[in-house]
Amino acid sequence: MDAETKQRLQAALDARAHDVHRVMFAPLCAFYTLVSAAHTMLLTPEEQAYIVPVAVGSAVWFGVASMVRTRPWWVDRPRLLTAAFALVVGANSIVHLVVTQSPVQTTNVLLAMVGAGVLIADRSVYALTVAGLLGGFALGVAVSPSDPSWVHFGFALGASAVLSMIAYAAQFQALKRRVVAEVERDRTDLARRVQASELLAQESRYRVLVSMAPTAMFVLQGESIQFANRAAATLVGSESPTSLVGQSCECFVAENERTTFRAWLDGRRTEDDPGALGCTLNTVTWPPPRVELTATPISWEGQPATLLLASRLVDPS
Repeated sequence: MDAETKQRLQAALDARAHDVHRVMFAPLCAFYTLVSAAHTMLLTPEEQAYIVPVAVGSAVWFGVASMVRTRPWWVDRPRLLTAAFALVVGANSIVHLVVTQSPVQTTNVLLAMVGAGVLIADRSVYALTVAGLLGGFALGVAVSPSDPSWVHFGFALGASAVLSMIAYAAQFQALKRRVVAEVERDRTDLARRVQASELLAQESRYRVLVSMAPTAMFVLQGESIQFANRAAATLVGSESPTSLVGQSCECFVAENERTTFRAWLDGRRTEDDPGALGCTLNTVTWPPPRVELTATPISWEGQPATLLLASRLVDPS
């Protein structure tokens, strides 16, 4: 992955973090407010002394974070804000587990583990969150009385960690594929624009050269003249090259030779080479000039066209 793709991937990760912050902080503030009230009714006084302050502090933190997350300092530090978000949620789960010393409270850690895989996009923050939750569970087991159910919940936590990693890998890879596709598309578009710009520049230079060429030249799209130089205007007796634009090229060919001219021109467009064509022009001058026509397919302003060259034939007499 090149530097540009890495930079844009990090920008996409930051944008996703901002999206998570926008929809999660206010609901989590309300959730921890309710949890704080529930703890005062369901926990023992000894447990409340540790768990309630953490829950209240979490509610306050998420409330403040929901209000300041759009401030420039926080907007520029989505990784730090995500790390703080993970720390607060993880701390609540671990403190609850360690203080109550109840294996059942491992469910809080399980939910935090799965939530991390779904909501955290930054790789380093996610890795630290998983490690912290696993370490917190190990601490809970170490300080708690022996209980066979710790084994059961340990396997459950391991399964939740695997699910969390799968969820994280899926969302990260999807985001990475999207960014890589966007970079490739942008590069392709840029290359096409550069190529088109170069072609237009070359076409502009050729237009100047062709306009001054002594040989009569017409650019045709279909039967319509899109460009003619001064020599072409002089050959057909027109006042200026611009007056020829939009006219049908057939009108300058003698009527009795137009069918032959049309068949010859169609052969040039299909890249069957019928060679040069001698024909008489339909002009106001007398006698009407005889010319030799040659044609070749070209691109004109990004569209298929035909370059028609007319050279006057000298009457041997």
